[in-house]
Amino acid sequence: MMANIKVKPILYMIIPNFLRSPKSNQKMKNLERITIYYILMIVSASPLLGQPLQSKAADVIEKLNAALVESMKNGDELGFPGRYRLLEPVIKSCFDFPYIIKKVTGKYWKDMDENQRKMLLNNYTVWTIAKYAQRFSHYKGQGFEPVSESEFRPQVMGVKSNLIKANKEIIEFRYLLLKNKGSWRVVDIQVSGVSQLAMNRAQFKQVLKDEGFDALNAGLKEKVRELSSIEKD
Repeated sequence: MMANIKVKPILYMIIPNFLRSPKSNQKMKNLERITIYYILMIVSASPLLGQPLQSKAADVIEKLNAALVESMKNGDELGFPGRYRLLEPVIKSCFDFPYIIKKVTGKYWKDMDENQRKMLLNNYTVWTIAKYAQRFSHYKGQGFEPVSESEFRPQVMGVKSNLIKANKEIIEFRYLLLKNKGSWRVVDIQVSGVSQLAMNRAQFKQVLKDEGFDALNAGLKEKVRELSSIEKD
């Protein structure tokens, strides 16, 4: 039955081009190696197609998936602002944004003052929610299916979940979660072997190096404005 299902990666849904410069390409290749271990572990995990996953980390992904389906089913009625409001509390509870923003800014994080850190954290969070609100906007029979979960080491889990489209194409989502203060949170998503964390880190650090904090912050705000103005036909 699975033989007729086609796997189609959609990098554009989760990892859009952002402030990309030619200099970042080689850095991107180097940074991708950081996530190879996690990707291989997730791929080699025992398949659990159609079965409920058991870990608390998997519960986080189930919660996120449910919200994304609701966003698609009610997308036209809600519009972008409504989808954003629907997804905002869920995404904030599922992602460890303080951890992520420190990683994607690297050494530049320590050079920022407290106000800059708060501003960048807020704008990165808003940008992430806006991406989901814009991408998951229409329902055409899609549904999520649990695939596998892996414990890499204590406090680190990998969860794979597929989005099955109406035409049976599969969109693969591979999540890396860390346990912090008793709660599991997403810190990275890999699609087709490419890490969002690594990609954003390469791009963000290049902008911070070449143009500084203000340019990165302004770029995030502009991306949010662009996303909020797009409504798919």
